[in-house]
Amino acid sequence: RFWRSLCTLPFPTACRQPIPKEGAMARSFTAKVLLTGLLATASADDNATAVLRRLQAGMPQACYSACPGLQSTMTSLQQQMSPQGPPDVSQPGAIGRMMEDTMNKVYDAMCNNKQAFKCLAANSNVCTPSDSGSAYFNDAANQVDCVCDACPALKRGYAKFYGVFMGSIMAAFQNMGSGNNGNAQNLQSSDEVTRGICSMTDGMECASQNQGACAAALSSGQAASALTSFKDNIPALKTLCSSRNFPMSL
Repeated sequence: RFWRSLCTLPFPTACRQPIPKEGAMARSFTAKVLLTGLLATASADDNATAVLRRLQAGMPQACYSACPGLQSTMTSLQQQMSPQGPPDVSQPGAIGRMMEDTMNKVYDAMCNNKQAFKCLAANSNVCTPSDSGSAYFNDAANQVDCVCDACPALKRGYAKFYGVFMGSIMAAFQNMGSGNNGNAQNLQSSDEVTRGICSMTDGMECASQNQGACAAALSSGQAASALTSFKDNIPALKTLCSSRNFPMSL
C-alpha cells in the first residue's frame, strides 16, 4: 500500500510543484520528496558505507599527484572518522545521524582547505572514480564557493537535510522489506523531513540570490532533485516552516 500510494504521485514533475503550506498538503509534499529519493537511490545503507570506504581508502594516487594539498586533508578526515564504523541500521535514525556528521566534517575540512577541494573538482577525471563514495566528495567540492563563502548558512542546513533525507529513504526500504506498511505510511506524515528542509531555508534564500557561486550547491548530488522546487519558492517555504515552528537555519 505504501509503494502504491507513493507511485500515484506524479514524477518527475512532483518535485516542481508549488510548496504546500500546511496540513495534508505538506504531508503529501514530504512523500514526493521521499519518492524522489527512492527512485534516485538504490540503498541509503550502501551509499553511507561507500562514503566511509572512500574516506578510509582515500583518493587515488593520481588525484594526490594532481592536487598535492589534498592528501593531508584526507588524512586528517580519516583520523576524525576512524572511530566511526558503518552505522547500526537497526537503530532508528542511525544512518541519518552518521551522514549528517560525515557531511559536517567534510564541509569543515573543505572550507578550511578550499583550494585543495577546488582542485579535486577540477580534476574529477582522476579524483572521482565511478563509485558513489567518490561522487559524494565531488558533489561537495563543487559547492566550495557557495557553502564556504557566499552562503555559509547552507553548510549546516544541507548536512542536516541530507542526513534526514538518507535516513528517511533507508527507513522506507526497511519498512517495505518487513511488510510494516503502517509504519511506512507514518513516514509520509513525519515532521522530520520537513524539519530538515526548513533548516535549509535561510541558506537556500541566500543561494537563490547568489546564482553565480551557488548554482552547483542546489543542482548536483543525489538529494538535489528533491530540492528543485524549494529554491524557487522561498516565501512559501518560509510560510510552511513558520506555521510549524520549525527553525529555518542551524
